[in-house]
Amino acid sequence: LVAKEFIVLAITEKWLESANLLQILCIGGAFVPLSVVLYNVILSKGKSSTYMWCNIILCACQLTLMAVLYPYGIRTMVIAFTAVNIVWFFVWWFFVCRLTGYRLLMLLKDITPFAFAAAGCMLVVYLITIPVTNLILLLLARVIIASLLYFIVMRLAHTVILEECIQFFLKKRKAP
Repeated sequence: LVAKEFIVLAITEKWLESANLLQILCIGGAFVPLSVVLYNVILSKGKSSTYMWCNIILCACQLTLMAVLYPYGIRTMVIAFTAVNIVWFFVWWFFVCRLTGYRLLMLLKDITPFAFAAAGCMLVVYLITIPVTNLILLLLARVIIASLLYFIVMRLAHTVILEECIQFFLKKRKAP
C-alpha cells in the first residue's frame, strides 16, 4: 500500500521502479510469520532434523532458481523467490499436519478471516487516501489509518490474539 511513497521518500524517485519489487516481497513476507509458527511447532515436537532438512532444501531451491533465472532479470527472480516462500509455507504445514493432525481446512479457517480483514482495511485506506497528493502525508495517513482501522476491526471481531496482546501490554506497563 505504501511502497511507492516509501521508496520515493527514502531513496528518491530514481528508485521508484523498485517499488514493485517491494510490493512483491511484501506479499511473500506476509507468509513469514505464519511459517515461523509452523516450523516452531515442528521444533517443539522435537523434530529438529525435519526443520534442518526443510531449510537446506529451501535454500537449495532458492539458490538453484536464482542461478537459473538471473538472465531473466531481477523482477523474475523476486517473483520466483516469493513464490517459493509461499509454497514453502505449505511444506511447513505438511509436516505440522503429519505431527499434529492440523488439517489444511483448519489452517485456512484460522488465517482467512485475518487475511480478508487486512485486505479489506487496505482497500478502504487506499480509497480514503486517493485525494492526498503530498507524499509524506500520504505515507503517514495510510500507515496510521490502516493501523487504526485494522485494530478497530480486530477489536469489533473480539479476536483472542488482540485481547491477549492488550493484556500482555497492560501487564508490561504495570510491571515495576
